[in-house]
Parts: sequence; C-alpha cells; structure tokens
Amino acid sequence: MADDGRESSWYSHLIAFMSARFAVGVVVLVPVAITIVILQFVFNFLDDFLGPGIESLAGRNLPGVGLLALLLLIFMVGLFAMSRFIRRASGRIERLVLKLPGVGVVYSVGKKMTGSFSGTGAGEGFGRVVMVEYPRDQVWSLGFLTGFTQLDGELHAFVYLPTAPMPNSGWIAMISALRVFDTDVSPQEAMQAVLSSGLANPDAINRSPLPEVASGS
Repeated sequence: MADDGRESSWYSHLIAFMSARFAVGVVVLVPVAITIVILQFVFNFLDDFLGPGIESLAGRNLPGVGLLALLLLIFMVGLFAMSRFIRRASGRIERLVLKLPGVGVVYSVGKKMTGSFSGTGAGEGFGRVVMVEYPRDQVWSLGFLTGFTQLDGELHAFVYLPTAPMPNSGWIAMISALRVFDTDVSPQEAMQAVLSSGLANPDAINRSPLPEVASGS
C-alpha cells in the first residue's frame, strides 16, 4: 500500500509539473505565434503587391523588397501612432468609449489589467500584490489590492484572489485592511506563481502592514 501511495504521489507531481509548464508555455507562445502570423501575412501581401512593380521599374530582381516594405510600414505606423494628433484623437475616443454603458466598464477593467501585468500600471489595478490569511488562519494567499471602502466605519480592502493555473477565474474578497499586508512581490512574479501552480514561486517574500491603515485613508 505504501508503494502505491508513493507511486500515486509521484504521478500527481509529474502531472502538476507538466500541466503548469504547458499552461505557461501557452501563455508565452500564443501572443508570439499571433504576431508571427500577422507579420507573415503582411510581408507576403507587400511582397506580392509591391515586388513586381518595383522590380519592373528597377529592371531586375530585387530580393528582400517585401521585408524592406514591412520594416518601413512598421516604422511608419509607430511614427503615426506617436504623433501628437493621434494621441489627442485616441484620448477623445477613449473618453467616449468610457462613457458607453457596459462597454466603458469592460474597457476600463481590461485596460487596468493590461497595464498592471505589463508593468505600466503599478499602484493601481492589479499592480499591487498583497497577502491575506485566506481561506483560514495560518494559510496565506497572494492577491491583488484593487481598492478600499469603509464598512461600518472600518477600512476594508478589495482583494482579487486569482486561481491557479488560470488567474482570470478568481474572485474578489472584501477584507479588513488590518488583515491585509503589502509584499515586495511584483505583479509578474505573482502571475508566474499562479500560472505555474506555485512551481515558479518567489524565493523570499517580505510583508508589511498597509500604510493606508495608519493614515486612515
């Protein structure tokens, strides 16, 4: 019976190990694959569309016309997107989208999530990793501090608790701010821990009381 238990434990660890790395591999590779497919499509289109015309003007075969056109297109798109006019226009469009019922809420949440996990939204959204004693005493969970509220005169924190290995299936908990602790864990490290089911975890975690508790904000 003991041998069967050890074999079952070994098998379970192997499945968990492989599943976690498969999930992380999918998360890493899918955006890369989509980018490659889009760039390949644009390259083939530009090469087929511009290549014959340029070669007829030059009077000879010019290898790399599609690649040169693709690089030029990417540069022009970046130059155009960074222009002051486009940034102003996109700001106006974003404000209009935020005013749309339902759509504005979804867009706002999606923007905060993207900014937080990419490292551009520190301090808001999902950019602040905290620890809470959950689901019971002496059991700690990593979560994302998303806001505060007053409940019967006591400061409470909204904490998003992701589930492994897919963090988008987590839930929100409203917890007394006294029981929530700041950490030195980055959002990227927290997401790696969740996606890998704890296999890719921080080597050390330091915690401290929330400064908002002392300030009463």
